[in-house]
Amino acid sequence: MEDVEQIRLQFLLPGSPWDWKQELLEIMERGPLGEPTHWGEAEGLRNPYQRKELIRFGDGARRGEDSPVPVLLRTVQPRYGVTWNMSDSVPGWLCIDSRMRLRPGDPRLFFETAQQLATVLPVEYGLVDIQFQGAASELLLKGGTLQHPRGYVRWGPDTLFARTFFGPRLARLMGETSLWGCGAVAHKLDNGVIMLDLLQEPWKQGAVLLKQRQQQVLSQLEHTGIFSRSEAGWTKPGERWVPPNGGPKQG
Repeated sequence: MEDVEQIRLQFLLPGSPWDWKQELLEIMERGPLGEPTHWGEAEGLRNPYQRKELIRFGDGARRGEDSPVPVLLRTVQPRYGVTWNMSDSVPGWLCIDSRMRLRPGDPRLFFETAQQLATVLPVEYGLVDIQFQGAASELLLKGGTLQHPRGYVRWGPDTLFARTFFGPRLARLMGETSLWGCGAVAHKLDNGVIMLDLLQEPWKQGAVLLKQRQQQVLSQLEHTGIFSRSEAGWTKPGERWVPPNGGPKQG
């Protein structure tokens, strides 16, 4: 089994994740990854983790004019960082990334955490990206940033990841049956979110297998017309893409 270099999670929501802070913090405190050890008002700042202090800061920040990006940190294995937006911009976003070296059993914990979050949050779209040590750049499921929130609203989702979450609105837009027949491993969570794994237990698969399956499955799902596409070097929305909240498509 190839060594995993980094795991990254991202969720897009109909508002700031702070609107669901109790559910979010409960999973981060009691879930598979273990309780945060620190929090900060921004990246680089560290206070010993106390839920009450974080909530006091977060609630106060939402009433102010600034829109900070707080961070949760765990500085013992498995190490991670959590960031989210506090503003009311749509969609809201939540990111979790592994920090430093991962132990062999750690990748599964990140995938389990993603599933737990997707079960309690009103997910529009979500993903788990996995990167392997020494893998060539062409084997990355997506290079650079993950799914840009504003780009998602304008053009639709970019691609598929090792694990991709489709919220009920998005699944209806695609046609839910397309997700069951695309060649990936699909599960429907209790809140209607569909979790799509490129392969069974994707954290155990290698970079080559995941990239091959990504291309195979994406070729099936591109027919739904919701994925963004490139034309003459310009990004265009999928033919059937409808942004969250019914906003206008951007050509």
